[in-house]
Amino acid sequence: MNTLRTLLLIALAGLFFNTGYAQGWERVYHGFNSGNPNDGWAVVSILPLPDGTFMLLLDSSHDPDPDTIKLATIDENGILLSEKALLFNEEATPMDLTATSDGGYALITTRKLIKLDAQLAPQFEQDLQMLDPGKSFWCQRVVESNAGLCVVGRKTNPTAGQGFIACYDLNGNLLQFNDWGLPVAMNVGSACVTPDGGVLAVGQGYDGATFNAQGIVATRFNADGSNVVWEKIIYDQGISRTASSVVPAPGGGYLIAGSRVSRAYALKIDEQGDMLWERDYWDQPGLEEALYNIRSLSPLPGGTGYWSVFSYADNQSGAQPLLAKMDLSGDIQFHWRKNENLDFSAETGLQALADGGCVFGGSISEFVTSLTRGTPFLARFDSLGNTFLTGIAGTAKGDLDGDCIAEVDSLLEGIVILAVSNGQYAGSANIGSQGTYFIPLDTGNYQVTILSPGGPLWSFCPDTLSAAVLAQDTTFDIDFTGFYNVQPIDSIYGYVFEDYDGDCIKDDFEPGYPNWQVSVALFHMGTFVFEATTDSNGYFIIPSPAGITNEFHGFISLAPPPNDGLDCAVTCQQSYDVMFGDSATFQALFGVHCDSLAPYPLVETSIATNALRPCTHSFVHASYCNNGAVTAENAELIITVDPALEVVNSNVPWSEVNGNEYRYELGDLLPEACGDIVLTVNTSCSDPVGTTYCFEAHGLPDTIPQNISQNWDGSQVVVSADCVSDSVVFTIHNAGLSDMSQILEYIVIEDNVLLMQAPGLFQLAADDEIKIRFPATGAFYRLEAQQSAGFPGLSKPVAWVEGCNSGNGTPSLGFVNLYPLPDNEPWLDIFCLESVNSYDPNDKNGFPRGYSAARFIEENTDIEYLIRFQNTGTAPALEVEIRDTIPVQWLDPLTVRPGASSHPYEWDMQGSGVVVFRFPGINLPDSSANPDQSQGFVNFRVSQRPDLPPGTEIRNTAAIYF
Repeated sequence: MNTLRTLLLIALAGLFFNTGYAQGWERVYHGFNSGNPNDGWAVVSILPLPDGTFMLLLDSSHDPDPDTIKLATIDENGILLSEKALLFNEEATPMDLTATSDGGYALITTRKLIKLDAQLAPQFEQDLQMLDPGKSFWCQRVVESNAGLCVVGRKTNPTAGQGFIACYDLNGNLLQFNDWGLPVAMNVGSACVTPDGGVLAVGQGYDGATFNAQGIVATRFNADGSNVVWEKIIYDQGISRTASSVVPAPGGGYLIAGSRVSRAYALKIDEQGDMLWERDYWDQPGLEEALYNIRSLSPLPGGTGYWSVFSYADNQSGAQPLLAKMDLSGDIQFHWRKNENLDFSAETGLQALADGGCVFGGSISEFVTSLTRGTPFLARFDSLGNTFLTGIAGTAKGDLDGDCIAEVDSLLEGIVILAVSNGQYAGSANIGSQGTYFIPLDTGNYQVTILSPGGPLWSFCPDTLSAAVLAQDTTFDIDFTGFYNVQPIDSIYGYVFEDYDGDCIKDDFEPGYPNWQVSVALFHMGTFVFEATTDSNGYFIIPSPAGITNEFHGFISLAPPPNDGLDCAVTCQQSYDVMFGDSATFQALFGVHCDSLAPYPLVETSIATNALRPCTHSFVHASYCNNGAVTAENAELIITVDPALEVVNSNVPWSEVNGNEYRYELGDLLPEACGDIVLTVNTSCSDPVGTTYCFEAHGLPDTIPQNISQNWDGSQVVVSADCVSDSVVFTIHNAGLSDMSQILEYIVIEDNVLLMQAPGLFQLAADDEIKIRFPATGAFYRLEAQQSAGFPGLSKPVAWVEGCNSGNGTPSLGFVNLYPLPDNEPWLDIFCLESVNSYDPNDKNGFPRGYSAARFIEENTDIEYLIRFQNTGTAPALEVEIRDTIPVQWLDPLTVRPGASSHPYEWDMQGSGVVVFRFPGINLPDSSANPDQSQGFVNFRVSQRPDLPPGTEIRNTAAIYF
């Protein structure tokens, strides 16, 4: 069944106007965006067509269109002619577009190949995931060889990653599917067609043995990908290389571009893959910024050189693209970069043209009438790198006394000047330090507006002017004058209250909370901090803050009173950004939800890690909090580490070691006091990849006052498992003080199959036990037993064995986390994870994972989520935010229990079940600078709503923002 639906829209008018110059232009395409600020589009690929027009492949990776891809055609002047939407029944990210020899087109998403005819109607769709269902596919490039369409990319599973090539004929029949590349952490960069009609693919990875840094691999295939003609690996010990692009070189051979030790890098190889030359691009004449990577290459049709896109560092905007023209030796002849007020996305399209110029584009983030969003951008250059020859220029200066006569140049620096034609955005610029600006524009009539940076605080003389641009000319003297109205602040006030109805508005029936500490930090020519305490109605006020005017901005935060016996979560805003605008007051409403703390000590624990790799250190984080209203005297934390792991060190000295148990004395733990312990462990080199390792965090004291049921017989069922010689031995023990008064049941699961036709039965006297044996075949065994009615505990007695093997059988791995772990008591947390060689660093895992292909779990079982993230950009991430949207119809947001994490975080619950984790000041390095320190994680636990009906699908999504 074809899952692709299509929608054709014809644009009857251009997004700008119908005049332009084929030798050079710049275009920003707002017609793709709705009014939603999250509705952003980017140009992924640019395809020149025989009639001189261009086809664009566009991606929307944000709401409201995550499942939509667009194809658009533009004329030689960049005017939009038509667009077509391809709608999928799933999230789809476009990767590449190519024309085919039958007059049609082929495009790929991360996992699918779609063939279109000349009218863009779908002919076939191939899901590459079906070629190897156990792997996750990421398609990178599609090219047409002499045999058909060949797709290259990478495929991964929890334990490995490798490159692949899949070739199809033009009717969608599979010709060949093969693996290629390096065996460890393989990433595929690009591919091109060879002169004999074959395919050359490039990427980077590790061989797992010979070298300790990423190396580049180049693999040349025959036309259908069935045979490797040659494969070359370029590496040096300790020097990391990446390959982002490869193109045929004029005169023979190939040019590969990427990075070497975080510096832009290119190398040329001959037809046999032997290196001819290589070079770095770091300190370049005329460039203050360092060049970190070459993203794209496109050879000039005349054979005189290449157009290329570099990444460079901008102190304000982070990684930015730089367009450059290179000669055949790789020397940069000239370069171009966009105005500072426009910020490119990571996706860029590049296409060299027959006239020696090129078309270059991607996405820009622009400020337009208080809305910031990603918008498609294209620029066409002639052979000399020229775009616009016309535009508007003027000044925008400051008026200090309100008489509309300019006195200073710098008052308006950085403010945006916007040009509009026929109601459509045409261009913009920032005012410079000397009060000047220039907007490159085509000929036409414009309305030019200066955008107020602070609302009514600013007035202009006037704020909009008309201007006409003539051919080959710049219109000067479009000048503005601005005056800033400063006034003192009267008060900052608000409430802290129980937000019963969840609307974040203080209603009369909603009580306030007293004694909360409110802190206001304001900034402008210095920092000023003011504090207040809420009264009995939850009201606070800071009257007439000394020296504060509406020029100031800042934030308001709050803290609950200590030891008040309440456990409170902020349900609306955790903090307020303060902007006064034209008002002399500011109000902040803090809606919260408070529950009483337990009237006894309650040391809750959580333990987790993001990954375990063979022969590699990992960091295991154990957190603890006293969530009781009473001090936990002589509190302790016992961390049990899987005996197959080696403990290297701990950030906090342990008090005692007993086998694989590490005891930490915490002293007297005050109410709501928390802490974090980090253990460094080393994973064995000899265990098979996929082995499950488990950790346990046990907080003391671990008893709570409760009413014991009169129905309880005083027994306590405890189960354990051992691998003994040729047998798996389960022990069911009555550790209670009394005999069992009734017969109970147990079941045994082998892998994911119930081993017994009927449950086993047992009835034990006090301190009595029975043993159940099974042959040690390497299978996974799990035993679950019942407790006597009325037992004062929450967890089911469970034990398991993985990999117990007396012969040569293959161990069954990956089954432990299919089932719930016995850690329902708040002071106990058990975490298990399989070892991997490689994994997706930005993902989300749910535990238990569930058994069978449908991922079944039992009703009323808590779910624990592990969210992992990595900064794969090219600059440090100063902050990270994770937004997890809980399906509130199936999961109860009031039961969310934040757990262990790699870095300190703040969290709050927002409307519609959105759990937000913020990592302020995390300063996460990028993955190329420090792969280990560029990663992080957070986990949390949440309960199902009671007694969900069988067949309920619980789907949960999270978004990670850097």
